[in-house]
Amino acid sequence: MKFSLDYKVSAQEGKVSSEQVLQNIDRYRGDLCPPEQLEGSLVLFLEGKEVPLDYSEPLLRLMAVWLRKAMWAMGGDTETLALRNSEECFGLIPAGSSVEVSFFTGTEEEIEEFVLTPTKIQVSQLMTSSLSTAERMIAMLEQACGKVDEDDDFQDLRIALGEARKAWHDKELHERR
Repeated sequence: MKFSLDYKVSAQEGKVSSEQVLQNIDRYRGDLCPPEQLEGSLVLFLEGKEVPLDYSEPLLRLMAVWLRKAMWAMGGDTETLALRNSEECFGLIPAGSSVEVSFFTGTEEEIEEFVLTPTKIQVSQLMTSSLSTAERMIAMLEQACGKVDEDDDFQDLRIALGEARKAWHDKELHERR
């Protein structure tokens, strides 16, 4: 199944796609800065169609945790990413060269109802899309807010991105041998 990842920003007018924000960065600057107050959601696309998920979280923290969970799932660990502002979770379950991605109501210990049933995607799509989404998010914040390196959440996202890049690079090298 074809997979891609993006994000939406919670703005005064509602949720706005990353593309809209980047096209009108001056218009959304007040919603983006300071970065530690930025809320939004990660958006999953399967076969080019957005999976309808309705939640809002601290966006930098969410992206950093997503990168780490994706990296660990790539390494063979089953991972659950519990949202802070609701009782919903993402699930990442390794399945050979794929990962089953899901979204459900409940807790890390108990699934109440699937919103997105486990769907197999290639690890390569998960990692490349996650890395590029994090890179775009960082570039957007640097453009909108200027000096953001002092923000702890921004620094953590940079660290998570570096760790995920290295893990993905190492896996690609290992598979080429």
